[in-house]
Amino acid sequence: MTNTLESRVKNFGNHSFLSETDVRKIVDSYTTFHGNASETARQLKHNRLTITRYWNKEGLKAMGVISRRLPETDVRKIVDSYTTFHGNASETARQLGHCEITIRKCWNKEGLKAIGHLTLTYRGFESPLDCFRFYEQTDEEYRDLTRYQLAQKDSGLHRALIRYGQIDDANLRKGKIKGRYPLSKKEIYKIGEVYIQTGHIDKTTKITSHSYHTISKYLRYLGIEIKENRGRKKKRHST
Repeated sequence: MTNTLESRVKNFGNHSFLSETDVRKIVDSYTTFHGNASETARQLKHNRLTITRYWNKEGLKAMGVISRRLPETDVRKIVDSYTTFHGNASETARQLGHCEITIRKCWNKEGLKAIGHLTLTYRGFESPLDCFRFYEQTDEEYRDLTRYQLAQKDSGLHRALIRYGQIDDANLRKGKIKGRYPLSKKEIYKIGEVYIQTGHIDKTTKITSHSYHTISKYLRYLGIEIKENRGRKKKRHST
């Protein structure tokens, strides 16, 4: 077990910490959940990014919100409707059967500005993008973020930027996420080693000085099965 743990920790940075069984289960779940990455993540208790990463390796494309695209003919019709309805996004939405946000998103990509009452209000700003720009200028914690980091810090703003079609305009960084795994490999190895020896998360937290949540997270990342912690449950219910 020690050699297995060493190899898992060694390969921790390149995401090869899932067992072959888990990877096979993720790939097989594509047809079970009809390509819905969010539902698969909930059922298999893995991060949605993990699910889509292994699907992509097999040439499987996630369905649902992530990959939802309007047909090119619909996009063209929306763009052409700008002059027909004089830039009125609400009227265009009613006539074409799309939501106003979709209309504005397609127009924005073509540099067309909706006329009339602006409905893209968010947290007192005209749009989520304006809100993000304000935070970026006034709060250094919002500067130089990746999309993933913004989702972790302010999930509501992240979802709003996606919903209003402004996520690309926010110019958030892509690529490898720095600091995603803040613990060193030595610390990660110690967590796995102590848990294997004690078989108890509470004892592991005392020895390693890491929180229950942190211990559980890294054990899952290392593919180590977490046994039911009865002592912790009793402690929670005690008066």
